[in-house]
Amino acid sequence: MNGARVLPLLAVALLAGCSSSAADKAGGSRATTVLTVADSDSIDQPDTAAIQHFAIQVAKRSGGSLRIHIAYQAAGSATPYVEERVIRSVQAGRYDLGWIGARAWDEVGVNSFRALQAPFLITSTRLLDRVATSPVAREMLASLSSRHVVGLALVPDLLRHPIGITRRLASPTDFAGARIRIQPSKTTAALVRSLGAVPVELSNSQVGFSIGGKRVDGEELALANAVSPSIITVNVAFFGKSLTLFANEQSFSRLTDEQRRILRAAAAGTVRHVVAKYPPDAILARGACLNRRRLVLATAAERAALLRAAQPVYRMLEADPQTRRFIEQIQAWKRATSPDPPLVLKPSCMRGQAAARAVGAPSPATLLDGTYRWVLRAS
Repeated sequence: MNGARVLPLLAVALLAGCSSSAADKAGGSRATTVLTVADSDSIDQPDTAAIQHFAIQVAKRSGGSLRIHIAYQAAGSATPYVEERVIRSVQAGRYDLGWIGARAWDEVGVNSFRALQAPFLITSTRLLDRVATSPVAREMLASLSSRHVVGLALVPDLLRHPIGITRRLASPTDFAGARIRIQPSKTTAALVRSLGAVPVELSNSQVGFSIGGKRVDGEELALANAVSPSIITVNVAFFGKSLTLFANEQSFSRLTDEQRRILRAAAAGTVRHVVAKYPPDAILARGACLNRRRLVLATAAERAALLRAAQPVYRMLEADPQTRRFIEQIQAWKRATSPDPPLVLKPSCMRGQAAARAVGAPSPATLLDGTYRWVLRAS
């Protein structure tokens, strides 16, 4: 949620208000329908490029007769629960569409997305992309009808890593007693607790003060969002973040068949765009090395210990038959999906950590570390 923007924002002309008119090719006029999407985050986030791409595609596919207005920070920044508030605002019809992390749905009783946050399961961008474009994603989105919203897209985002502020976070010993800032999610909180840490929910307006005052010891963040200074465990990914795009049921039903088709086509096109354009960690790690960010590698033994510690979370998740089925499917895809490009880490980024730890052939694949390869080059 915090940190510098690393993906270029797409320029888009957004039309505010409920409706206006636009000249057609015959010289007359036609009504322009404007839908407002509530974005739980600010404009300076990596996923902004995706929601702006969606807005551009809607305008393009409709010839300008259907437009998207993006309301950034639609729930403000004074509460940690901005994603849950966006859900409820869209449900209530205050916004036509919503754009939030899939992690937040379990806060309102929707459990179908929880497999996405199974600990150390989705540890590569390629696997995250495969899940987001699969029938599993469509089934997850279909479950939103129980909350009177229409699921339009599950959009892959970035892998989430342990980001240490006061300490290295690479083993259960490191996590013991650490206060870890998370985005509100029952599944994420359960993972942090399983590692012996304390989940802390902070609003965006509080987090800077809390980090500066050393009231938190770390965060779960993407490499693109890592604060400075920080210690990033680059070969541990908690899970892959995904975004959900969804619509108020009544707003969606009021649209024409053609308008609904355009929205669905633009949503599907946005998923394809993100899969094709979003950078893997191999690219993001280059920027993460800058501005007093230190990269560390967990050992094979430390990664195995983290996975063992997280097993109670799997037992919790797999108590739900649908989630268990999703996890089993993702595990099968993981075994068949090629790894991401290898990270190229400069020794100067490691700052004292033994380079030998990262050199050599990849270790045998496991649930936690089967998609990582490491290459170090001299500065």
